[in-house]
Amino acid sequence: MSLESTAYSNPSRILEGEGCRILKTYAPPAPSLYALNQYKRLRPSDRQFIERFVQQAHDYLESPTILDNFGPNHNERRQWRRFILDKYGPEVREYLGQNKLRANTITMFVMSFEMSIDILNRAKIHSPEANRLRSLYAQIPQADLMQYSNLSRVGKMRVVRKLEEVCRGVLNAFPTIN
Repeated sequence: MSLESTAYSNPSRILEGEGCRILKTYAPPAPSLYALNQYKRLRPSDRQFIERFVQQAHDYLESPTILDNFGPNHNERRQWRRFILDKYGPEVREYLGQNKLRANTITMFVMSFEMSIDILNRAKIHSPEANRLRSLYAQIPQADLMQYSNLSRVGKMRVVRKLEEVCRGVLNAFPTIN
């Protein structure tokens, strides 16, 4: 069976066949905020935004870390990505887009976190869960994010590991409600 024929069944195997190393982490189930009284007083759109943020923390944890061999050479990486996308199609594109190392993936998570904190502050919610989120947000290595594209692979992996720790904290900040 050729790699092309497996494109729709296993993107990680395809990328490994193309020389990438795929790292995965465990993500606990995302909690539901709807039963928490403090959050019931939020506007529905704000509550939904925070729900999506908590789901985003779960999704980030569940996403792969895809290591390639291009180092800081972004031009070669872009050419390789185009080749891979042309060869294997949209499922591999989606999988590559989930890479924890992608600056866009990190930026979207951090921006959603910041907006969630802003929502909690405007609503004057100071529950233990909300305060835990504030504390977790303060742990994000903002200085490293400002220079992310200039970090070495080791530096970028440190950022990813810290964000994974923050995401676990976000998921653990809320009691599981069945």
